[in-house]
Amino acid sequence: MQISPVGTISVHLSLTSFYIGFARSIVVVLDHGNVIDSIVNSLAIIVGHLPESVQVLGMYVFQNVMNVFITSGSGMAATTMPIMVPLSDLLGITRQTTVLTFQLGDGFSNMILPTSSALMGSLAVSGIPYQKWVRFFWPLLAAWFVLGAVFVVVAQVIGYH
Repeated sequence: MQISPVGTISVHLSLTSFYIGFARSIVVVLDHGNVIDSIVNSLAIIVGHLPESVQVLGMYVFQNVMNVFITSGSGMAATTMPIMVPLSDLLGITRQTTVLTFQLGDGFSNMILPTSSALMGSLAVSGIPYQKWVRFFWPLLAAWFVLGAVFVVVAQVIGYH
């Protein structure tokens, strides 16, 4: 049995809708349970001890760690942005810089995480074993992480709007 391209698109849209709905339900439970405020306060205390120009790196690291568990970009936005926006407001970080940390934290790590369906599909189609990809890509990923850290610190220092 062969699935038509239209059927494949329909399945992907259904899965995407499911992921977004599931992520939103997590946010609703955290919000109605008054847990988000505690998370934001705890993160603000942890990150607040850092120098002002480096506080944004705490948010950048948080986004990269969260991407390990939530590889869907829209699902991660629905889950983490309700935490990151109030945190940035408490720390005096512009919302544009917060979005930049989200984008860089979501984008770079997807190129090496085995939970990334786009990466694993690309590797399967090209016939490249995952271990070989990791050995090849690791130095470039490290450079990207450092460059991303520099970008978010510069955005914080200049007050990126």
